[in-house]
Amino acid sequence: MKKIIPIILLSLVLFLIPGTSLGWCSHTPIVEGDAGDILGFEELFGTISNAINTIIFCLVPPIAVLMLIIGGMIFLFSGGSPEIASKGKKVIFATIIGMVLVYGSWLIINTIMEAIDYASDWTSL
Repeated sequence: MKKIIPIILLSLVLFLIPGTSLGWCSHTPIVEGDAGDILGFEELFGTISNAINTIIFCLVPPIAVLMLIIGGMIFLFSGGSPEIASKGKKVIFATIIGMVLVYGSWLIINTIMEAIDYASDWTSL
C-alpha cells in the first residue's frame, strides 16, 4: 500500500503538468508595447496587470486542482490512520483557504483600481 501512493501521485503530476502550460490560457501578451521601446507608465501598469492576470487565471486553478487531488488521495489512502487522514484534510483546507485569499485579494485590488479609474482588461479572458 505504501508503494502505490507515490506511483499514483507521480502519475497524476505527470498527466496534469502539461495542462498547466500557458498555451491554453494565453489571452494577451504579458509585456505591452513594441519591442525595443522603453515602457511608459501605462505600459508598465498594463504589463503588471497582464502578468497578475496570467498568474491568477492560468496558473492558480491547475495548481489548486492538483493540490485538491493530492489531498483527496492522501485522505482516501490513509488506511484508517487518523494522522494521515488529518494531513489530507489539512491539504484540502489549506488549498481552499489559499484560493479564497488569492481571489479575494484580486477582487479587492481590482475594485480599488477600477475606483481610481484604471480598469484592467480582464474581461477579455
